Amino acid sequence: MTTSKLTTPFLLLGLLVLTLMGCEPNPPQATPPPPYALGDSVTGPVVFAAGTVSTGRECNVAFSPDGHNVYFNRMDSTRHAHLYQSRFENGSWQPAEQVAFSDTSYSDFDPFITPDGQRLFFASTRPTEGGEEDIFNHDIWYVERTATGWGTPQHTGPAINSSGQEGYPSITADGTLYFFSARDGERGEHDLFRAHEVGGVYDDLEKLESISTDLPDVSPYVAPDESYLLFYRTDENGNADLYVSYNVDGAWQAAEPLNNLVNTEDGEYCASVSPDGAYLFFSRYVERRGRIYQIPLAESGVRTK
Repeated sequence: MTTSKLTTPFLLLGLLVLTLMGCEPNPPQATPPPPYALGDSVTGPVVFAAGTVSTGRECNVAFSPDGHNVYFNRMDSTRHAHLYQSRFENGSWQPAEQVAFSDTSYSDFDPFITPDGQRLFFASTRPTEGGEEDIFNHDIWYVERTATGWGTPQHTGPAINSSGQEGYPSITADGTLYFFSARDGERGEHDLFRAHEVGGVYDDLEKLESISTDLPDVSPYVAPDESYLLFYRTDENGNADLYVSYNVDGAWQAAEPLNNLVNTEDGEYCASVSPDGAYLFFSRYVERRGRIYQIPLAESGVRTK
């Protein structure tokens, strides 16, 4: 009887300790890597999602902010380009499907998703209201995210679009739009521009004079914080390489080519960077077939803060 009275408090104390231990918060769980992540041993370019996304007819990738949806353009047998989407599910990228608003009657390409995920910009040969398609000209359009998907394509307006080609929209965190345009010359003479959004309208158009050359400067990708700008430049022999310009105290500096892991004797085009800023994506054309490659940004020659 005495033993029972002595052990009871110890039993109660033990139960209390176990209860308190059970009430402790669970240890923080490690955040899983994004689906486009590569192993630490990979330093050179590799084909992205070979056979699912990259099949030899693709370029230009844009990811949703969470990295689980990728948009890109793919050529069809009539040489029209259309926007496609693949979603990462069950450990792999799923077969790509054409985006609903990407009409098969026109070419849609150069997708870009804003950092907040609420708009998808793209270039298109689709006509404005009352017009006709011009396969040698394209303008910049966008769609808004809705509760059921993407909305109806909207034209970005006359301040951005001209009688020349405009394309490859890229948006900073504060909403500034970067793009290329042939508005100042004949077809093929492209330069880089930016415009600020004021009251829902893009205005205050500015040519990036410090970067522009007599050669075609095309397809800009701007970092969300506007610290660096990627684009491709085509030389006198028609060879395309990727370049980077850095923003120093609000001024874009003369562009530098990326290193020889990225730039080769083949053509390199259409750069973009993953939402986490860790990977460079670009297109490389080999024997007239385009595939999408990726490489750790730190291995590409781009310097970040």
